[in-house]
Amino acid sequence: MESQTNKYLALILVTFLISLYYHPISATPQHGHAHFVLVHGAGHGAWCWYKLIPILKSQGHNVTAVDLAASGIDLSRAETLLSINEYIEPLMDLMNSLNVDEKVILVAHSFGGLAISKAMELFHDKVHMAIFVTALMPGPTFNFTFLSKGDVELAGALVRPQRLFSNEDTDTSLVLTRERYGSVNRIFVVSEKDKTLMKEFQLWMIKNNPPNHVEHIQDSDHMVMISKPLDLGDRLLSLAKKLA
Repeated sequence: MESQTNKYLALILVTFLISLYYHPISATPQHGHAHFVLVHGAGHGAWCWYKLIPILKSQGHNVTAVDLAASGIDLSRAETLLSINEYIEPLMDLMNSLNVDEKVILVAHSFGGLAISKAMELFHDKVHMAIFVTALMPGPTFNFTFLSKGDVELAGALVRPQRLFSNEDTDTSLVLTRERYGSVNRIFVVSEKDKTLMKEFQLWMIKNNPPNHVEHIQDSDHMVMISKPLDLGDRLLSLAKKLA
C-alpha cells in the first residue's frame, strides 16, 4: 500500500514540475535564442525532460516538450493507435503550427528518433538541426527492420504501455529523402554506458548513417536527460550558440 502511495505521489510531483516548466510555442521567439523541441522515447512523456528544461530556459531559450500520442498525459490509449503516423501526430501538429519564418532544434531520445526523422522530412525548412540523444536514427538508405522494446527501466510509475508498430508500417510511413531529411544538420549524442541501445549499436548507426557531428557523454545510461542533465544541457547550449 505504501509503495502504491509513493508511486502516486511521484506521479503528482513530476506532473507538477512539468506544469511549471512547460510552455507552448512562443509566437515571436527572442532574437538570438533557440527554440528546442524535446521528443521522448517509447513509454515515456514530456515529463522525462524535467531536469533538462530549466537548464535550457535559464539561458533564455524557448523549450517545448511534446507528449506523443498515448504517452505522458495524453489521454489516448496505445491499443487504439492504428499506425506510427498516429503516434507521432502531436509532433507533426506542433511543427505545422510554427510561424513561417520560425525554425526549431529537434531533440529526440531513443524511439523518438523516428518521430523527428519524419518531421525533418516533412518540415526540413523549419528545422535548424536535429539532435539524436542515443536515439534511433534512420536515413534515406538506412531504415530499421526492428523496433525498440521501449525505454522502461527508469521510468517507474510514469511509464505507459507502448504500442509496437509493424516493420511494414514503419517502412512505408517513414520514407526519407536526401533532398529533405538529408538537408538538415544531424548530431548524434552517444551514451557510453547505455544498456538499452548499447554503445556498439549506437556506433553502428553512426557508421551506416553518418551524422554531421557526434558528441559523447561519459558515464551516462540510457536516460541521459535524467542521469547527466548538466552534461547534456551544456552540449545543447553549445550547439544552440552556434546558431545565434
